[in-house]
Amino acid sequence: PTGQLPFTIAKDVNDYIPVIEKVDVPDPVDKFTESICVDYRYFDKYNKPVRYEFGYGLS
Repeated sequence: PTGQLPFTIAKDVNDYIPVIEKVDVPDPVDKFTESICVDYRYFDKYNKPVRYEFGYGLS
């Protein structure tokens, strides 16, 4: 293993994209409206500060 992160870790929990819409239904569904702007692409597009970037080495 290389010890590199396969995802980005935000500085603040509120900087993450909501996973599912908060609706009162038995089976909530995510509509994936963010397109390809997930993980590091989301942080790059919206200039969100991160604690550890995608691919950062923690070994």
